[in-house]
Amino acid sequence: DGTMRVLITTPDLTCQGGVASYYATLGKYLSVDADFFTVGRRQGDHSRLRMFFRLLCDSWRFWKRVDGTHYDVVHVNPTLSYKAVIRDGLLLLMAQHTGHRTLVFWRGWSKGFEKGMKRWRLWLFKHIYFRADAMIVLAHDFSERLRHWGYTRPIYLETTIVDDKSVPEFSQNHRMPEKRRDTNLLFLSRIERGKGVYETLDAYSLLRERHDEVRLTIAGDGPELAEVKRYAEEKGMRDVHFLGHVTEKRKLQVFGDAAIYVLPSYSEGMPNSLLEAMAFGLPVVTRPVGGLKDFFKDGEMGFLTESVDARVIAGLIEKLIVDSGLRHRISHYNHEYARRHFVASHGALSIESIYRDVTQNV
Repeated sequence: DGTMRVLITTPDLTCQGGVASYYATLGKYLSVDADFFTVGRRQGDHSRLRMFFRLLCDSWRFWKRVDGTHYDVVHVNPTLSYKAVIRDGLLLLMAQHTGHRTLVFWRGWSKGFEKGMKRWRLWLFKHIYFRADAMIVLAHDFSERLRHWGYTRPIYLETTIVDDKSVPEFSQNHRMPEKRRDTNLLFLSRIERGKGVYETLDAYSLLRERHDEVRLTIAGDGPELAEVKRYAEEKGMRDVHFLGHVTEKRKLQVFGDAAIYVLPSYSEGMPNSLLEAMAFGLPVVTRPVGGLKDFFKDGEMGFLTESVDARVIAGLIEKLIVDSGLRHRISHYNHEYARRHFVASHGALSIESIYRDVTQNV
């Protein structure tokens, strides 16, 4: 029937995480015939032996798929990290060997791994990945690094997405601070040290000294969750609510109950949760990492800071707490900006345009 057929490697879509959420959402809006091929960690994977066995099985299943089925594009989704580069590099070689056009979407970017890309490591990386017909990145900085290494084919800059159906109508009464009895700060992310969760807790502790109405909600799961809870308890922090991993309706409720979104992360590609927060009209306090500095307007969408000092972060949050007019203007701006730039239906059209370029221009 002439419909384009695409094979997309994804993590287990039943697992939590930004990449899984992206493709679970994107799949609802794609008009191409997309086959999702699961690779990587599954629910219940813990032991190294089990993970190694799963890697072998995934590779074999992928080979059988690309060797026996024609796809217009094979689209792989690595992060720039040791395990993912090896695993997805192997899949990429299989797709290229069977004559498929290939697209690489870099979902994450480790600065530490980047610094180690020298001599034979860089040669091997280029030998495998630079055969891809096109690449997608989440930040201009990542594109510049690939060009510096010598990649000459097309590179597209994309963002993550928010499900159209989860973007609420903007409610002026709900977002106006004087209509609320409290000011709920929201940290929603994977709970690990590099996301800035401790800095958020320390900033909250400072704010509570001057603003009794402030409370903090921490949503998400991760390797640092138990230690974070212990830290908050030892510091005697009151009104800190830990929700664990939230999905679907519960996540929408959490965003709806929040007043300000805080994510002082050390490293990002493009955090889904931050875009969702903007769609809900939340002002944001964050750091200029990954793709954020490509679009985030300091003072108009919230505040950016290079600092990881809790006093600096608390000061920026406090500006939003005390100035209701500023907070309302930012809320409305963020909601409208997210509706124009981040909804999944627009993201699907953009990805499909890239697929067409890959098939037509190589």
